[in-house]
Amino acid sequence: SIESGGAELNLEQIDLGELLKEVHGLAVPIVAAAGLRFVLEPPAEPLFAWADRRRVTQVMLNLVSNAAKYNRTGSLVRLACEPSGRDIRVEVEDDGAGVASTEVSRLFTPFDRLGQQSRAKVDGTGLGLALSKRLVESMGGQIGYEAPAQGARFWFTLPTRPAMRGDQSKSGKQRA
Repeated sequence: SIESGGAELNLEQIDLGELLKEVHGLAVPIVAAAGLRFVLEPPAEPLFAWADRRRVTQVMLNLVSNAAKYNRTGSLVRLACEPSGRDIRVEVEDDGAGVASTEVSRLFTPFDRLGQQSRAKVDGTGLGLALSKRLVESMGGQIGYEAPAQGARFWFTLPTRPAMRGDQSKSGKQRA
């Protein structure tokens, strides 16, 4: 649906600090079921992004769920956001084994379930990161992966103001 332009976005100003708290509340059971601690680091001051609230929630929940599913050796999942130039950066980090450097280039490839041969089977379709990438990019942001000293850190950015493009109507609705 997103690839064919069928997903409509409702772009509006959203408070990412409030949304982080909401997602934290929704995902506590997922992270707790994995035996992990869920750390929320809300921003020191309100941070507003221009995005689709429902889609941002979907992306955050996907990243947190992945962190909980794949963190077999660590003890925590961290959710945070901070200003990053003209954007806001959201991070989901865990302290598990991380992603093998040979697999990083395939992270956002649809249906590519990395490491399934060597680890216990984890439920999923292999579409979560690919879908998250499409959603974030359709809202004018970027998404990526970094390898901290230990674990995995997925991040995405969202703009703080509407894009100056011709594909957005006055109502804030945009086709992805």
